[in-house]
Amino acid sequence: EENLQDVRELIPEFYFLPDLFCNSNHFDFGQTQRNQIVHDVILPPWARGDPHEFIRMHRAALESRHVSEQLQHWIDLVFGFKQRGAQAVTAQNVFVHLTYENEVDIDEITDPHARKATIDQIQNFGQTPSRLFPRKPHPRKAVPDVVRIEYFRDGQLAASEASEVACGLSPPARGLVPVPAVDSSALNWHKHLAPPLCIVGAPSQAALTEVQGGGIRDQRGAVAALHRGAVGDVQLQEDRIVGVGENCVFLGRQGRGVVTFGGFDCGIVVHPTIQAQRAREKDRPRHLEQLHHQPVSCVTVCEDSSWLVTGSFDGTIRIWSFVRRGLPHSSAELRATLCGHGDAVRSLDACPGYGIVVSGGVDSLVNVWDLHSGQFLRSLSSHSIPVTSVSVNTSTGDILTLAGFELCLHTVNGVLIAMSSLANVPRVMGHPPTCMVSTHCCEWPAHSIVAAVGHDNGAVTLWSIQRHEKGRDSGRFSQTASAQDQASASDQRCENALAEAGAGGKEPAVVESARHAVQCRAFELRQYLTPNEEAGKHAVTALRVANRGSDLLVGDAAGTLRRWTALRLDQLSTDDLKTVLFS
Repeated sequence: EENLQDVRELIPEFYFLPDLFCNSNHFDFGQTQRNQIVHDVILPPWARGDPHEFIRMHRAALESRHVSEQLQHWIDLVFGFKQRGAQAVTAQNVFVHLTYENEVDIDEITDPHARKATIDQIQNFGQTPSRLFPRKPHPRKAVPDVVRIEYFRDGQLAASEASEVACGLSPPARGLVPVPAVDSSALNWHKHLAPPLCIVGAPSQAALTEVQGGGIRDQRGAVAALHRGAVGDVQLQEDRIVGVGENCVFLGRQGRGVVTFGGFDCGIVVHPTIQAQRAREKDRPRHLEQLHHQPVSCVTVCEDSSWLVTGSFDGTIRIWSFVRRGLPHSSAELRATLCGHGDAVRSLDACPGYGIVVSGGVDSLVNVWDLHSGQFLRSLSSHSIPVTSVSVNTSTGDILTLAGFELCLHTVNGVLIAMSSLANVPRVMGHPPTCMVSTHCCEWPAHSIVAAVGHDNGAVTLWSIQRHEKGRDSGRFSQTASAQDQASASDQRCENALAEAGAGGKEPAVVESARHAVQCRAFELRQYLTPNEEAGKHAVTALRVANRGSDLLVGDAAGTLRRWTALRLDQLSTDDLKTVLFS
């Protein structure tokens, strides 16, 4: 209101890119008038000097209920009736006339200097989007309440007294018993907003129940011979859990085929599971031999079946692209050969959305590669023992790695943000992890499940990242102080330097500004899932999060399949509901 020329814009990177605030390349941005070297961006106190926490809280605010219910005001300013006219003037939403749609026709300007000046102004100020809702205010988005509190007296609903309490006209009288009631229709509205494997309606709580089981030997189909031994991969097809045996992975999201590997021909075999377009191709596997110099040790297939990545005991990785988007009888074209491991490649994962391939090897290295060019990007040197599993979060690009009992989480740019030794957790102690998978959760929910880990006793543990709590730090900083503390100390040093310079007539000393100390947090055990007695306690060999994060599919060394699904609030008993809501 004081200075209309002070226009600031929160660009999209403020909500997903913590690297925006770090001068990781150590560029020389000069110094301020107080002789303070400009380095990392100084963050507000509530971010605790951690750019990742700043981004998380910024995104959480953007996705909050308050913003959802006030979003119509922004729509009115940008796309609606307050974009132009008297309403725009009242809202101080007026910009340079050249930025508005249809205000100037570049083709009609004949003077080259005027034409260039007009184009420069448009490029400098940007362009106002089209006016989509010109006549009336945009309707407010209503977010339904999942839970309402009902009051009972002597077992009977006290509707009149409850309405007075709800309106704040009177406090709850003695004898009124509050009972939470769940609105199922509102719960359906919130279903797709729940973080993976968390209770629908209570996103900060995790609770799963086993709903389906079976064995891979009970399955039938074109690849029935592959359904034996330990489970190599699991998938949800037509709301039914299916699995394939050891050294097998599904080809694509709908199980259009099965890829087997590990043979002495140093190749793979693609078995079709769908009806072929031509009769002579029906149920005919396709052999791709001599892909490496030694047998293939691991394979990963992108969900759209467009990319296939193979790792070998010779330490090499090869990226293949499928013609006709991964149909079982299409040809595979070699795109790149990656060399960066000194021993066998043990685990692979690929993320087309972020364009990366992650590999973990017996040499304890975790390497990150460019999916399209095959170039080496970086190595994550967090482990000192052979890597068991790697998994990429397709929502954030975060890279989850497991080596022995050690679980680590890096950003897509290689910054370590969480690390824990699971051997120190009492319930996990003595049961080594055997496999792991990322839940593909978003970064802003404070208590979301980020990893599911399988163990040698058949149990599955769910893990989240410890966050800041009021009054204490849940993680650990590096030996340097936080950026906010450094900023305060730096300001004090500037004051001292300026005072000394003024007293002695000398040039003031140059003081370096604050640098961020990225906090490495710890993992927190959220739930411990145990198999029933009939299934036995066999090592978990395959994990997958399915059905938009609501289901966890598990396969073990005995060929047993299990399916766990996240509970809804309306599936809880009254006592459990009170515990979840009021704990």
